[in-house]
Amino acid sequence: MRLERTLSARAFTLVEILIVVVILGILAAVVIPQFTNARVETSVSTLKSQLQTIRGQIEVYKARHNSLPPFGTTGTESDWDPLVNPTDENTYLLNVPYNPFTNSPGIGTVDATDIGWVWDDVDGVITAPYFDEITNTYSPPGP
Repeated sequence: MRLERTLSARAFTLVEILIVVVILGILAAVVIPQFTNARVETSVSTLKSQLQTIRGQIEVYKARHNSLPPFGTTGTESDWDPLVNPTDENTYLLNVPYNPFTNSPGIGTVDATDIGWVWDDVDGVITAPYFDEITNTYSPPGP
């Protein structure tokens, strides 16, 4: 008889289990948006760092060759050949840079959602499509 009382005293009731599940659900609802914000902030930081590196290496190329790099606009990794696989002994970038928002390395001359970078060959400026560097916001056009 005593054994039965000890076992029943150790068991959780359905109400106690439901309270724990509800508390865990509330905690999950609070934490999940924090991870989403961290992902966006990481992408913004990565994009700004890549832009700074790319622009610096374009300046180095310009100083060495007295001209801007002849970027392609095929929308592929080969667009970066002047800086990643140059014909001279200097490598300006170790890897092809991918835009963290579009996950694309391609270079284009107009804003498009399927490219990673926008190259203005007149001014010699490279940017990321739909990224505002002043406000650090990425806002592609809606559907």
